[in-house]
Amino acid sequence: GVGRGSWPCLTQTCDVEIGIEDAEVVSFSETNGPTCCEGQVQEDGSLVGSVTQGGVQNGGSFEFKPHGEASSGLGSLHSQYRGTISFESGGASHEIEVNVNSSSAAVVAPLTEELRYDYAKALLKFFLLLAFQEMVSGGYVH
Repeated sequence: GVGRGSWPCLTQTCDVEIGIEDAEVVSFSETNGPTCCEGQVQEDGSLVGSVTQGGVQNGGSFEFKPHGEASSGLGSLHSQYRGTISFESGGASHEIEVNVNSSSAAVVAPLTEELRYDYAKALLKFFLLLAFQEMVSGGYVH
């Protein structure tokens, strides 16, 4: 699954794309920034892994512990995490709070299903209109 979230960066809040595979491999990537976190979901629900800056791994790491609601609508992820992040090996750890937006994850599937249904109805109406027009022009209906 793919969702969206946010975390603080310097004096503002940055948007983050969140990916999760097989309910255990998780990634956070700034949409307009260089920071990317990739890691694993631990048994206690915390997230642990490495940090890259602009695609370069300098030994940075992160550990986010679940905080807030148990479900974000995005797989096994919680709605909020608090923890630490460092950008290089032996570098200072910074406290960080990560928010996972549930609305973007929850809305995607039903909306897609509804659109498919509307599209199928429109195609069927068009087909029947063509068939009726063919019958009228061919003299089947008087």
